[in-house]
Amino acid sequence: MADNTIIELKNVSKSFAGGVNVVDNIGLKIKKGEFVTLLGPSGCGKTTTLRMIAGFEIPTAGDVLLNGESIINVPPHLRPVNTVFQKYALFPHYNVFENIAFGLKIRNKRMIAEKKAEAKRESNAEKRQALKYKSEAKKENDSDKKQALKDKAKETLKSGAEKRQALKNEAAGIKANSKNEIEKKVKTVLKMVGLSDYEYRDVNSLSGGQQQRVAIARALVNEPEVLLLDEPLGALDLKLRKEMQLELKEMHEKLGITFIYVTHDQEEALTMSDTVVVMKDGIIQQVGTPTDVYNEPKNAFVANFIGDSNIFDGVMPEDLVVRFDGAVFECADKGFKKNEKVDVVIRPEDIYLMDASNPNAQVKGKVISSIFKGVHYEMGVMSENKCEYLVQDTTKRDVGEEVGMFVKPFDIHIMKKPYTANVFEGVIAENGKVNFGGGVYDADTEGFSEGENVWVKVSLNAVEIVDDKENGTVGGEVTTILFKGTHYHIDIKCGNFIYHVNTDVQWDDYDRVGIIIKPENIKLYKA
Repeated sequence: MADNTIIELKNVSKSFAGGVNVVDNIGLKIKKGEFVTLLGPSGCGKTTTLRMIAGFEIPTAGDVLLNGESIINVPPHLRPVNTVFQKYALFPHYNVFENIAFGLKIRNKRMIAEKKAEAKRESNAEKRQALKYKSEAKKENDSDKKQALKDKAKETLKSGAEKRQALKNEAAGIKANSKNEIEKKVKTVLKMVGLSDYEYRDVNSLSGGQQQRVAIARALVNEPEVLLLDEPLGALDLKLRKEMQLELKEMHEKLGITFIYVTHDQEEALTMSDTVVVMKDGIIQQVGTPTDVYNEPKNAFVANFIGDSNIFDGVMPEDLVVRFDGAVFECADKGFKKNEKVDVVIRPEDIYLMDASNPNAQVKGKVISSIFKGVHYEMGVMSENKCEYLVQDTTKRDVGEEVGMFVKPFDIHIMKKPYTANVFEGVIAENGKVNFGGGVYDADTEGFSEGENVWVKVSLNAVEIVDDKENGTVGGEVTTILFKGTHYHIDIKCGNFIYHVNTDVQWDDYDRVGIIIKPENIKLYKA
């Protein structure tokens, strides 16, 4: 293809029982030879996306293309892709060599069976054609034409016999060369993964890292066009995981094939990838190089998920100026509406600490925590306006010390807010109620008629969260948590609906909670 694309996902969605979308209308192009990482929290749809590429799951909507051709109806074993799983799935009763050779043996058996079946089909086809000629010859009165048809019948049978024998010879050749070919390929990949002397070792005697190498070798030995890796390092200890990250990167560079890697570990993604695809709630949030994704995140979620970030609510009074935490800062962003509400993102390493008396200090505060992290100190600073900052600095500041803070304009990243309120499509129900967001709420429905479609708007600060989902109008699961300096912003997924909430209470990922909205906080608008 002109753009060198090997895998393309076109408007792909996947839903399971209950109609909940795990992957929601995503589009993605992956180039030949790329190392692409699908990155996101648990439940974001990254593994489901990988499984659709592998053929283990069929998209509910959309298409998966390989080299420009749809592979939706191609079974997994016929796709030129191989998968390495987090659980290595090695055969405990086989040694290392037998585990790696297994796929080759199955492939060769299939090829032999296909050749034999093709030979049989050729034989039957030629026999049918010869009988047709013979039948026509019997009916033919002209002796010359009769003889010509008989000759055709003989030639057809002869040609069929030659084709059949050629296919049988091919099958016999595959079988004869199978052992030597398999041994050569297995030894090649064992050398590639650094296990040259391990071919006859019991897989149960290997360490976790060695077992992972065997799993990778087994996937590579079939020479796939695309290697899929589903959190393959998740079961390894930290030191071994870091070593394997570098080995996988080196392996990718040597092989030159496409790697598609799934992980929730940001460091893994930044270390190994050519391209990082950040996902949340089944939707792609950003696609870019590790440097771009880290330095220029597209939204607050990406900024928070990729490394540490300070994220604040701010306002853009004019171009190149932003106001947050009671102060006005110069920034490098423009093109926003006057006084538009924005998200302000500052990396902890981009905040300079100085004496509180320094005239360059833009904001003053007090150190409330200080932890030595090896290469720097990680400190919490509470500003005079009770906004909490995370700061990383090589100079130690004591807890309780008064400090000033300074940030350069180009280190302040301004992002449009994806939403400033909850907005749902709703329907007026009976007895002063409205149906929206997966539940039926009491509301002021005066001026609306039962069954009428409406727009429903609820402020981020007007959603009450209760600990027991049964005590709420609807129940859901906390999927995203952002600390905004003075409060938490969380997302709660209720079926196919997401509620955005500002709260002073710290909740945890995957908490099951209930949602309550008072009638006076539900605003209805004509659809």
